[in-house]
Amino acid sequence: MKRFLKIILGLFGLLVLLLLAAAALTQTQRFRDWLRDEIVAAAREKINGRLALGKIEGNLISQFKITNLTITRDGETVVRVPRLEFGFSPRELWDRRVLINLLLIDSAAIHLRQNPDSSWNVQNLIVTDTTAIWPIVLPKIRIRNAEVTISPLDTASFFYRRAVQNLNAELLVEYTTPQTVLDLRRLAFNVTNFPLAVSESNAHVVQTADAVQIDKLQITVGGSTVTGNLRVRDFKQPSYRVQLAATPLQLDDWHALVPQLSTQGPLEASLLCTGNWDSVLVDLELKHEAGEGRLLAFARRNSGRVGYTLDADIRRADLARLLPERGPHSHLNLSLRAQGDRLSLDSLQAMLHLTADSSRLGNHALSNFVLEGAARNNDLQVDLQLQTPAGEIAGAGRVRDLSGAQDFDMNLNVKRLNLAAFVYDTTLISNLNFTAALKGRHLNLNTLEAAGTFDLRPSRIWEINLASARGVFRSHAGEMVLDTLRLQSDLGNFSVDGAFNQKQIHLLHFIAEIGKLDLARRLLAADTLHARGVIGGTVQGVFDSLSVNGGFQLSGVQYNATHAKNLAGEFGYRRAGLSGEATLNATARSLLLADMALDSVKLATRYPETFAEVAAEIWLDPQNSGVISGRYLFGDTARFEVNQAVLAVFDQTWETTADSMWIELGPEEYFFHNIALRSGPEHFFLDGKLSFIGAEDLRLSLSNLQLARYAKLFGLEEGLNGLIDIEARLNGTASAPRLDGHFLINNGKLSEFAYQSWAGAFNFEDEKLLDGSPVTLYKDRPMRMQADAQTLDISFLQAFTQRVKNIRGTLSCDVKLEGTLSNMRPGGPIRVYNATFALPEYGTAYHDLFFVVSLASNALDMSSFRVESDKGKLEGNVKISLDHEGKVSTLEGSVFAQNFPLSKTRDLELRIDSDSTRITGDANGLRYAGAVTVKRAIYSLSSMQTGKILEIDEAELQQILNTNAEEKDSTFARLLQHVSGELKIRMPRNTWIRGPEVNLELNGELDLVQEGETYLLFGAIDIARGTYELYGKKFTVRSGKLIFQGDLDTAIQIDLLASYVFRQGKEKHEMFVNITGSLSNPQVVFSLDSENATIEQKDAISYILFNAPAQGSGISLAGSASGVVSGLVSQQLSKTLGEGLNLDVIEFGAGENLTPGSVLVGKYITNDLFISVSQDFSSFNSAEALRVALELEVLREFFLQATRGGKDEKDTGFDVIWKKEWQ
Repeated sequence: MKRFLKIILGLFGLLVLLLLAAAALTQTQRFRDWLRDEIVAAAREKINGRLALGKIEGNLISQFKITNLTITRDGETVVRVPRLEFGFSPRELWDRRVLINLLLIDSAAIHLRQNPDSSWNVQNLIVTDTTAIWPIVLPKIRIRNAEVTISPLDTASFFYRRAVQNLNAELLVEYTTPQTVLDLRRLAFNVTNFPLAVSESNAHVVQTADAVQIDKLQITVGGSTVTGNLRVRDFKQPSYRVQLAATPLQLDDWHALVPQLSTQGPLEASLLCTGNWDSVLVDLELKHEAGEGRLLAFARRNSGRVGYTLDADIRRADLARLLPERGPHSHLNLSLRAQGDRLSLDSLQAMLHLTADSSRLGNHALSNFVLEGAARNNDLQVDLQLQTPAGEIAGAGRVRDLSGAQDFDMNLNVKRLNLAAFVYDTTLISNLNFTAALKGRHLNLNTLEAAGTFDLRPSRIWEINLASARGVFRSHAGEMVLDTLRLQSDLGNFSVDGAFNQKQIHLLHFIAEIGKLDLARRLLAADTLHARGVIGGTVQGVFDSLSVNGGFQLSGVQYNATHAKNLAGEFGYRRAGLSGEATLNATARSLLLADMALDSVKLATRYPETFAEVAAEIWLDPQNSGVISGRYLFGDTARFEVNQAVLAVFDQTWETTADSMWIELGPEEYFFHNIALRSGPEHFFLDGKLSFIGAEDLRLSLSNLQLARYAKLFGLEEGLNGLIDIEARLNGTASAPRLDGHFLINNGKLSEFAYQSWAGAFNFEDEKLLDGSPVTLYKDRPMRMQADAQTLDISFLQAFTQRVKNIRGTLSCDVKLEGTLSNMRPGGPIRVYNATFALPEYGTAYHDLFFVVSLASNALDMSSFRVESDKGKLEGNVKISLDHEGKVSTLEGSVFAQNFPLSKTRDLELRIDSDSTRITGDANGLRYAGAVTVKRAIYSLSSMQTGKILEIDEAELQQILNTNAEEKDSTFARLLQHVSGELKIRMPRNTWIRGPEVNLELNGELDLVQEGETYLLFGAIDIARGTYELYGKKFTVRSGKLIFQGDLDTAIQIDLLASYVFRQGKEKHEMFVNITGSLSNPQVVFSLDSENATIEQKDAISYILFNAPAQGSGISLAGSASGVVSGLVSQQLSKTLGEGLNLDVIEFGAGENLTPGSVLVGKYITNDLFISVSQDFSSFNSAEALRVALELEVLREFFLQATRGGKDEKDTGFDVIWKKEWQ
């Protein structure tokens, strides 16, 4: 016994030692690596893939953990579990039972992909295993944060590019041989890019060998909850029961899953489906706020037949809230009863009753709608009645032998029908009455017999007012005959009649009388569309080979700006199979295209399916015409290919020169390809793209165009001439176009200005060029302009002025203008040199004109200005500073003159000197100060002594007064208001006032003061010497003075003393005249032999005329009077004839005692060339008395004179005259 005990204890100790050794061995890393490799090796037989494990941690007895478990297949990771934790009870193994009390699957990722053969990558992933020997219990399986990605082949699948995320669940699994129990709790997940999520799911599932039962099923998605149960028994001859209930089903939540589902609100639904292998019973009930319904159906299979019964009821259904796209509002009730013993029409027994009252269809109410149908004994009968404020429809029909002959007859009656209520188009207003009776068999048109009437009373269709439309039709054996259908509307009258069937049109006649075309105008988006006339024709042929022929005769045709007095022609169309061809021949007379008037146009066009061949003859008038031919290609972009074009206009013939020319007209851009025309040496070329929304790329070229011809054509200046070449390119975009180009004019002429060539470049950007309008410039938009000239001849300025002659010189500049019109910033130099010009009005010619102007954004600087004439010159400079608004801030300048001629005419010769005249200014105005010395001045009074008598009536006087008032308000007058200054005028002894009766020399100084338009003169002018003729007698000035005291009109005083020496017999006397006082009202006093011995005015005149007093002299005045009279007459006659004959000099010399004397006439050909002719009437030989002289003034003191005639031969010859005046 003891020995047995020792053996037992020894074995137990050995067992303990073995257990301790096994426990120690399982905790080593080597064992765990070995165990991992064994598991991976064993998995090769259970998995059609590759299993990989990370680490195995834990005691391996009651719990352990596996990290980074992955299963790959065909190089693709199918399953990845970062953490997998097991907990089990070894004690249960003694009871031959496996208890895994914990299975945690953390952050698992499963990728499901559909293969090209439609199989999935997880199919057959795990090899089928045999049933477990021991029961397996997993009371706690926890899935946490799992993710399943699904990649189907169908891109329209719901799961395409979606994944199941945040999947969490708890499960209990008990796996034994007789049954498997699954308890699912708190299953929740969401789907990416989908608003709904499964918030909770629960179910209890029990599966045995021949049955499945699901209890406590509950699924909650959003606000919807579905509950139910399912039972299936005996899989060989199954019996089943399914019961589901939705309490409620929120339809709003399911719109994202089923977009077609437009019904909203909660839906209560219950479904009971029970049956076995040969029968089924379905009971479906739905309740919604828009109505409710129930379907009860039963079917049983018996001896190869399926008997059935069906009961369906719908109550108070509002289709507007149930149907997609919001159907009509309704109050619908339906009752359907059907039964039969097989699925065939001959066994069908059915009754249908459908009613709707208090409903609406579109915007119209349905008073009553009844549809009744009955099917019995292979016959069908239907009755329809519809009553609505929009009209009434009634119909009845019957079909006999549904499964056989299908004989039918039908009657339809429509009254006062307004189609707008049925097509949801409020613009369609009709009053339709229609009757039809139909008979036939097999619903075949060949057996159809029909007859009916059509009557459309005053209606409105598509905004067309129809006065009436009436027609009668009949049909027999598939042949339809339409008696004349007549339509009367504001568009016109239309009629058609003929016969046709479903294969062909035998013959249809149509005639249309055109009325108002408002609808066509709107469809064509036209501003104006008018026409009167008739269009008619015929249609015949099979439908795939139709033939249409007709003609038209129209008058008063207008389409927008296109007018035609008459338009007539013929048209035709032939169709053969899938292709067709149309022809159009038209003639338009008195045609107006926009502003272009055409006498007539003939057009011949042939239209195949994809293009049109066009040939047109155009007459502007009997002298101007053109011919064009080509192909017009149809498509999204219309294209016209030009074959040939000849235009004979304005005595020119333009012809196409290129082989490939076409124009494409798209909705948003035009394309021009190789458009080239030639008329002799003149060429026109256009190529590129003109876009209305995108990029522009258009090139235009004109060469050798005669400016005179086209200037006359467009009504421009007649003096425009030359040959012009233009190259231009349009770039940029439609919203920001840019036009660049250059031009060249050869042998040009503008008015009287001729030039050899003129070349330049131009560009326009950010602006639109409008036909007949200037370029639009914006005040506040940025702009940039540049003028660059190197050696520009300024003689072209001659064309713009008639007062300045002989303009010559050279201009060079490089000026840039930047900024905006309201804030322009100039910059660059302007230089004029070697310039000459003449002022014929003042008899002056200037040369060596030179000036330089420098422009800057805030300044204008003319640092140098010089001009010369004869021996004089004028120099100056000016500098202007501008503020930020471009207004004058400061102005400084000076003027220097040396012997400078301002005038050199017979009426005025004036030369001046000026040491320094200063000019200053600012924003308030201009100021000047300085001194001017009159170097030489000769003022002729002959132009003032015209003797003309002015007669002004009251109207003319008022007009002059108004003109003066306007001049005061003129721009120049406004400028003078801001000018002020002081100028000293020095007149040394060489200033003369000369005339036929006066010759005075002046000297002195004056101060000129200006304040705006007011001029004041201060100072005194001495009359140094001179003579004055009075009644033919020459008075010598002894002394004289003019005193200026401000105002030029009233503040001038005169003090003049002159004398005349004469003889009375042997006595010498001297007559004095003294003029004093205001120049406007002077006092004249005569005295004799002494300034204090005054005499009366009549005696003074007598002394001047007769050298004797008026009375008491005792001298005979007869001889003296004749000499005085002849002298006065010749003097006055010279003046009068000189003015009348436009002669500069006429002199009459009187003979003694009124005998014939002499006459001399003269004329200045130029300012320097004078010709005269004289005749002495006292000579008996008139040829000897005639004398002609030609005098040329080379210099002021140097003359050349040629003389022919006279009494002596010495009077004929050539003389050189040097003249010197001493004063």
